[in-house]
Amino acid sequence: MNGFKKTLAVAMAAALLTTAAAGCAKTPSSSAGTDSKAAEGSSTAVTKHTFTAMVQESANQYCRFADRNKYLAWQELNKIFEAKGLEINFDVVQEDQYETVLATSLASTADLAEYVNLQSADDATLISCIENGIFLPINDLINNGDGTSKAFLQKYSQAYRKASFTDGNMYWMPALQETYYNGKLASTCTNVLIRYDWVQKLGIQVPKTLDEYTAYLKACQDKDLNGNGQKDEYYVDSWKDFSSGIPQWFGLPNSRFGLSTTDGKMISTWEQPGVKAYFHYIQKLLQEGLTSVDYIACETAVTDAANANNQAASLSSYCMQGWLEPEVNVPEGAAKPNYVSLMPIQGTDGVKSLSNIEPPQLTDWRHAAFTKNLKDKEAASIFLDILYSDKFEDLSAWGIEGKTYEVKDGIKILIGDATGADWEAASISGLCNGSNIWGFAFPVLRFSDMENEIATISKEKGDAQKEVIDYPNTVVDNMKAYMAVPTAEENEVLSKYEAAYKALSREIAVKIYKGEIDIDKDWDTKVIKPLKDGGMDELMKVYQARADRYFNYGK
Repeated sequence: MNGFKKTLAVAMAAALLTTAAAGCAKTPSSSAGTDSKAAEGSSTAVTKHTFTAMVQESANQYCRFADRNKYLAWQELNKIFEAKGLEINFDVVQEDQYETVLATSLASTADLAEYVNLQSADDATLISCIENGIFLPINDLINNGDGTSKAFLQKYSQAYRKASFTDGNMYWMPALQETYYNGKLASTCTNVLIRYDWVQKLGIQVPKTLDEYTAYLKACQDKDLNGNGQKDEYYVDSWKDFSSGIPQWFGLPNSRFGLSTTDGKMISTWEQPGVKAYFHYIQKLLQEGLTSVDYIACETAVTDAANANNQAASLSSYCMQGWLEPEVNVPEGAAKPNYVSLMPIQGTDGVKSLSNIEPPQLTDWRHAAFTKNLKDKEAASIFLDILYSDKFEDLSAWGIEGKTYEVKDGIKILIGDATGADWEAASISGLCNGSNIWGFAFPVLRFSDMENEIATISKEKGDAQKEVIDYPNTVVDNMKAYMAVPTAEENEVLSKYEAAYKALSREIAVKIYKGEIDIDKDWDTKVIKPLKDGGMDELMKVYQARADRYFNYGK
């Protein structure tokens, strides 16, 4: 606890000069209004309820929370606030200053807002705030409401699984996202992508085996498909981690550890049976010039430049991405780039390849909290009943029917400026969904059909995404989505080992790629032993305990 106070005291001192410039003037979002009875002519006045809220300005440079009153989605939400007699007085802090201002406010709670956005808070801060009574239990506020939020969160129980502390209470309001396909929980994923336009130019089939994939890379260079006279058509990705798509062909998670959502068991990537075969394959690509040594432990700017220079015969990204192709500079008259996802390829005998999926249920558990300075608890209960409701989800994810979305075959589809194709246009017209206005002020709710996204992409992309949806062997790209809040003791272990272990893992991987560690001779002494000494087993124990609490919640 002393360490926490010291850290926040330093942050407070550093923030003194920035707080005044943080744009924190209190701006009321609404005035007290009337409920439905009053609207029908009743003389009964609605009791006014209010609280102060410190929130972060939107990261979107066009759709700003400060300009919220011009957006149709906010106007509709504001009507709901008014009908309930709820008034929120906002301190809107600029994005680049929020972390410091939040730390200052939590350290000196005298002027702490009654509601705070927690987007930038780390585990140590959150745990200390709980232990020192700075955050109020959300459970009590929900139970004192009209039942809307209670029923909503019982339906989406992953919120309690993810956000509940060891005492059984939930101290912050989580965001919620679910994705469906054919009416069932499903998820998009990140895979290895190839240039489908180059596959067509070569007159070959889409690779389905490791040998076919390697042959595809060689053919792209041999035929000089980017037309610059050099053999520089590569697999483009940074090799410092396990998130490049190819590791999953060898049965590896996308990070240093992985979690099976079928049995809730944690695994260490470095101890998986396919890990040596994976490193041998990447060494082969490097030796044959099919990927570049420039990508070993490189920053994103390097791989972005390679893509822009038309050098990426293959890379890794989301199946349905649409942002890579516009960045590629192709020769005049050449076919437009078209990246299409491969099905997972088996990298080595006896090991099942994996699909690296985004969790179909995402819970951002550190989004916002009510603080001990809250005076009107009924105001908080009213807000929670508005927040965790179908109407708020509709406004947040979709906006206004007929204006920002339409319904086709029972599926909501964003239209016009709300699609995000032109944020400046959405800012001018006021037509965007709510999350792009208040995404850093309130928890975001979004329940979406994947058919919506598939309808907006090329047939080849859509077919590839649909094919991989039912692939049975998966690993989640964010294992912490299935972990409960750490205890104070667990967080001490994470603080001691997590960052250092990440750096050590990258260092060892780079040495293997460069041939400085012999995969077969040095594995136990120069790979596993240093990783064990660096906290592998301690981290595994903490991750497993947190996963157990998540999967066993309520049992």
